[in-house]
Parts: sequence; structure tokens; C-alpha cells
Amino acid sequence: MTEGSGSNAGDLPEGLSAAEAGMWQAFRNGSAYDLSSGDAVVDDPHGGHPWGPERSVRARIVCWLLLDGPPALAGRVSALKLAGVRITGTLELAGGTVMPYVEMRGCRFDDQVLLPEARFTTVRLVNCALPRLEAARVTTEGDLHLPRCRFQNGVRLTDAHIGTDLLLNQAVVHRDRSGRSIAADGMNVGQDLQAELLESHGELSLRGAQVGGSLSLRGAKLANPYARLALNAPS
Repeated sequence: MTEGSGSNAGDLPEGLSAAEAGMWQAFRNGSAYDLSSGDAVVDDPHGGHPWGPERSVRARIVCWLLLDGPPALAGRVSALKLAGVRITGTLELAGGTVMPYVEMRGCRFDDQVLLPEARFTTVRLVNCALPRLEAARVTTEGDLHLPRCRFQNGVRLTDAHIGTDLLLNQAVVHRDRSGRSIAADGMNVGQDLQAELLESHGELSLRGAQVGGSLSLRGAKLANPYARLALNAPS
């Protein structure tokens, strides 16, 4: 079977690597797919140890699963749960509707993640390394979790709608080309925004943002030696 034919069929598509085939089967089973080596130094997504093809999957195969994946096995709920996986290429889900649950832990992205105007149930990225997260006007029914993630070129959540909680605890975010670390003007968070021990290197912009519950920046470090404002949150 080729990529262009019958992606909802249960058979494995042709052309998948061993790592991608394992991810495909785990998705149908709703189980975690863990490619970690067990060595904490090697498995550190923020470290310099290379991750080879044995633990790499293409971003377009991940997108295929999330947007038009195969049916779950009988008695199971399909879900994308990855750990210790390197995602190559640009993960682009702009404008898409993603129904499966998404959770990635200790993963490494080679390129930026593009989610503008996409719709999700719940997304959890925990301790992942991402060049940039572009998610303007993204919508989640549930949570958006980004704890302990590191972003080299900023996060954009302008006009995003987070159904319940937004978690940024212990995240490290560096500025983008406009000087902002997190651009979240007009964002709406249904319940709590937790950013405890956040490290922000640039302007954290929350102009006109709305938080239905509590906002916690306890222990956060907001630094912007490049411009006047480290936190910009009027209205």
C-alpha cells in the first residue's frame, strides 16, 4: 500500500522505517512508544548526544497518524504517545483537526512545530526540545502542557483558546526575531495558567489575555536585556 491509498486501513503502509512502523502499531493500540536507551545522558533531549535513525520518525508520518490515521484495534482507543523519539522535518498541522490524544515526553524536534488554527482535544509535550512553537489561534478542548520544554526561538500563542489549563512550569524560552519569548496576546485560558520556575529570555507578552482561574509565575525568571519590557501584560 502506498501513502496515497487507504490510510485508514489497518495494514502497515509501505516505506515506513522500523521506528515508524513501531509508532504506527503503538498508535493503533493506544500505547506508549518509547525509544529511550535507558542512559540519562544519551536520552537528554537538550543534550548534544546524537539520536540516529533507530529512534527517528518523520514529521509527515506523525501528521498522517494524527490527521488521518488507521483505526484503533478492537477495544482500544488510538493515541499518539511518544517518548525519547526524534522527529525529523517540520511538524505542520496548521488548520487541521486532531482527534487523538497527543503526548510526547523527552522528544527532540529538528524543526519548528506549526499548529496555527489547529484544533486538539489535549496536547502534552513534556521535557521536549523544540526550535520554535508556532500556535497562533490554536484551540484545545482540554489542556496544553509544555512543562520543562525548551524553545530556542520562542513560542507564539496569539489568540489561542485553551479549554482548561496551560502549563509552562520549568520551561525555558528564548526570544524570537521580534524579541518576544512568548507571544500570547489575546490568549484565552479557561482555567489556570501555571508558569512556575519558567525561564523567559525576551519579552513575555500577555496583552489582552484572559485567564479564567489563577495565574502563577512563582519562582519564574523573566529577563530581557535586549529591550525595556520583560513582562508586557496590560488589560
